[in-house]
Amino acid sequence: MIGGCRSTRVGSVGIKSGSVGITDGKIKITDGTTEVAIDPESKAAHVIDGEHMKLHSGEMFRASHQFLSVADGGSADMLLHVGTCPLHCAVAAVSFGDANLRIFEGANPTYIGTELTIRDLNRTTKNTPEARAYHNPAFGTIGSLLDEMPVPGGIKTFAVGDEQRWQSGWILGTFTNYVVEMINKAGAEKDMHIRAKFFEGI
Repeated sequence: MIGGCRSTRVGSVGIKSGSVGITDGKIKITDGTTEVAIDPESKAAHVIDGEHMKLHSGEMFRASHQFLSVADGGSADMLLHVGTCPLHCAVAAVSFGDANLRIFEGANPTYIGTELTIRDLNRTTKNTPEARAYHNPAFGTIGSLLDEMPVPGGIKTFAVGDEQRWQSGWILGTFTNYVVEMINKAGAEKDMHIRAKFFEGI
């Protein structure tokens, strides 16, 4: 498990006089060991965004579940439990027919559900997060509705399916249960899939 909440935010960087050198196309900064690769054509430094950096450092995770034959009017539910670190989370969902996609905050489960395997997307590090994910929980109260979106996948035998997602993602609060729910509106049984991709810390 990764210890502590880590941030993608960058503070100030100080470089002392005479401590910057270029060797084999790389700049060595300050301590003589930190390296920044330089593109030989543009002479610009190679950089990656914070989210992609999390992938490289083994701090980007994914939980997903395929819900088979969800009854018309029934729901597919994924419970996300956030621990001591805030969760930067992007959710995507697929329905093979019309559906509503919703997210709730502050759920009070009476049954936690079946725990999902959360995988580190960097398969050379194979870290585990503090957060946990479950499918098919049961609730005393499902919490406060934060947002909902339609999934226009079609109805009955005319359904072709569609995907919906929150593009910018959510920053989920600590010590809180969140529920991602899809309600089948297709007029017949349909398969559904929910996927959460996240890193801990902001």
